[in-house]
Amino acid sequence: MATETKALYGFAAALWAIVIAATLSMYLGNLTAINAIIGCSLPASVALAFAVHFHRDDRARTVARPAQHRTTLERGTRPVAEPSTPGWAEYEHDGSARAQCSCGMDTGWVATADAVSAAHGHRATTQ
Repeated sequence: MATETKALYGFAAALWAIVIAATLSMYLGNLTAINAIIGCSLPASVALAFAVHFHRDDRARTVARPAQHRTTLERGTRPVAEPSTPGWAEYEHDGSARAQCSCGMDTGWVATADAVSAAHGHRATTQ
């Protein structure tokens, strides 16, 4: 587990400990403890969510195999000169595309048909 992930889990645990202690204190009669409960529960939830997200990323990096190929196609776009709704930006396909693979293959911006055939050809040669 990465250091950042461990730190986030620790931070979330510390905040939750404050929330639990404040809840017990409030239950025993200290009504000002509600500020600690409100002030720490939201940051604790956010820190825990980030820690879980980073923990999943850490696991994905250690489990992924470098020989695994994942091809993607990205369509090129250009802004529309006259948007249908004033104040909004609209984009349209410009006829270009880019094929990329997790192994490093990248066609750059080429015609869409060329990018599609390169991606299919790459998949066929790597399987």
